[in-house]
Amino acid sequence: MAAMTRLAQLSLRGRLLFGFGAVLAITLVVAAAGVHSVGVMNAQGDRLVTVRSVEAMLLQARLAQQAYRSGTRGARVEEVLGSLGVVVN
Repeated sequence: MAAMTRLAQLSLRGRLLFGFGAVLAITLVVAAAGVHSVGVMNAQGDRLVTVRSVEAMLLQARLAQQAYRSGTRGARVEEVLGSLGVVVN
């Protein structure tokens, strides 16, 4: 109630400055929240790219395992294992 009385006692110039200041403060808060959200989404996108590359490597490893079990231990198996960083003897 006291804040309303103080606001009512301000001159027109003071009330306008207070109003524009409040709008500016709200705009800055919304902008900061937006920038933070974009940063979070960017980090999640990077994580998704990493997960997809791990899934691709896992698929290659499963294919190599399947080829090994079927007895076709050829250059393809060594190529896949080499791409995964496994030392082929």
